[in-house]
Amino acid sequence: MYAGNLVRLTVLAVATLLLAPADALAFDFMKTMNDGGPFMWAILVTFAFGIVIIVERTIALNLKLHVKPEPFFDEIRQNVLKGNIKGAIEVCERKPDAALSHVLKAALLKADQPERVIQDAVDEADLEVLPKLQARTPYLNMIANVSTLMGLLGTILGLIAAFAGLAHADPSQKQAVLASGIAIAMNTTAFGLIAAIPCMIAHALLMGRTNSVVQKVDEYAVKLINLLIGLQKKAA
Repeated sequence: MYAGNLVRLTVLAVATLLLAPADALAFDFMKTMNDGGPFMWAILVTFAFGIVIIVERTIALNLKLHVKPEPFFDEIRQNVLKGNIKGAIEVCERKPDAALSHVLKAALLKADQPERVIQDAVDEADLEVLPKLQARTPYLNMIANVSTLMGLLGTILGLIAAFAGLAHADPSQKQAVLASGIAIAMNTTAFGLIAAIPCMIAHALLMGRTNSVVQKVDEYAVKLINLLIGLQKKAA
């Protein structure tokens, strides 16, 4: 039910943006940015960096560094059971960038070695792929915090400017000075939160995805080690 409501709200929001006049959207955006002062542009730049990281990490964790573990491992297992270690290594080389293939290939290259040697090779490969899986994702949390703090700083400076301006402004200009200060205060607070919330959500989702990939790598690495050691014992 919640998923259906979310889809409907998303479709409605997109339709509203598509049907709205382009000139009105551009005018409102620029007016809001200008009313909010320089901190609005600083938050926008920060938010843009966050969007780039979200897109890049989503592609990396779901395409470049990812492979479906079950069919991938089944193909490797079939080759290993036939004694075709070279064939199993070739399976891994089809997806050279995937974290799972990199770790399993490290184990296969030491297939005829003792368990300790295979485990050391797997641990070394784990240490190589982990930074690639976690790269840049922690920056999203920092971006969310910085956006919120810049919004807060813009709010404080806007209120300071508003009240300071009232003390020296001409009586006929006091209303305009106060409105300008309050606009900076409100716009920066809102925009800081608009930038921070998606980055925080994306950070949580990407960390969950990263942990899932790491768990699968560890799981299938253990399965492969057990398979290789079992075959060594049978052959002994």
